[in-house]
Amino acid sequence: SDEVTLTASLPDWLTLSGTTISGQAPDTLDTEYNVTITATDNNGGSVDQTYKITITSNSSPSVTPINNTTVQVGNEVNISSTVVDADNATVTTTASLKDDSALPSWLVFTTQSGGKSFTFSKDGVTTSDEAGVYDLKVMTVDDQGNTSEMEFSLRVNNAPTFSNTPSTTAKTGSQYSHTILADDVDSDNTVSFSIENNPSGMELNGSQITWTPDTAGTYSDIELKVSDQYGGEGTITFSIEVSANILPEFSESISDTTIQLGQAMTSFSVSVIDKDDDSITLTAK
Repeated sequence: SDEVTLTASLPDWLTLSGTTISGQAPDTLDTEYNVTITATDNNGGSVDQTYKITITSNSSPSVTPINNTTVQVGNEVNISSTVVDADNATVTTTASLKDDSALPSWLVFTTQSGGKSFTFSKDGVTTSDEAGVYDLKVMTVDDQGNTSEMEFSLRVNNAPTFSNTPSTTAKTGSQYSHTILADDVDSDNTVSFSIENNPSGMELNGSQITWTPDTAGTYSDIELKVSDQYGGEGTITFSIEVSANILPEFSESISDTTIQLGQAMTSFSVSVIDKDDDSITLTAK
């Protein structure tokens, strides 16, 4: 029951007050400080206790961002990222929709490496029923209670499709014309058209193809493409068989005619045949 006095050998950022040692840790990481406490009674007896204090950080984990992602219907989902924790602390990583509701049943979230990496995936490929925009949130918390969140959107996109097909025949000297029609079940999508391997002189303006061929033959592997703003594409490959245009012929010749002054002209008929069975327009001058 002797009276005991406490003294301590402390770094300059610690103080001893009564039986309590306290202080604000410095910013130097992974530094060790030796602390010695001496208890001395009033008869000169003493005992020492020595221990080390190691300064470590208490940083929040960080989720590596994922860019907004588009997956076309019919493709797989495989989106991965990581969680970084400067303290190398244990983390727990979870995912939900942005409004904290559960992920859609088809979208699988898995973690690896103790929550330090994660993946969004689907068993099989996406279907049209799953098309839409999903606002996703990834949350991570370390064993010290520090948290971090990351948000991104996943769009499952229906590609546009053609709803008509181009004509595959044409004639030299006559204009070939085709108006492209396409559908996109995603109502907020806009579509555009492009053409490749088209014959010389064939033009695409908006949704209208025009061409006046001057040489008979087969023009193959013309590729017409419809695209939306999210990378969805539909393609048609077609050929055009161009035949020579046979000129129409008069079936009977018309003889020179003499008309007396003041007499009515005798009417006569003009007969024309066209071996292509094209429609014929008669003009006179």
